[in-house]
Amino acid sequence: MLHYNLIEDGVTAGNLLENQPDLATMTLGALNVVSKNDKGFFLMVEGGAVD
Repeated sequence: MLHYNLIEDGVTAGNLLENQPDLATMTLGALNVVSKNDKGFFLMVEGGAVD
């Protein structure tokens, strides 16, 4: 499972990785993997601050 943390400006987040990919990059990566299934797929993508 791919997981992405959305951190707003001014909010500290502890030990974040400098090379953490953004949501768009991880979404494209997930689409590249699941699109290989000839039966179809379902992919849910959320930013961390939607709830």
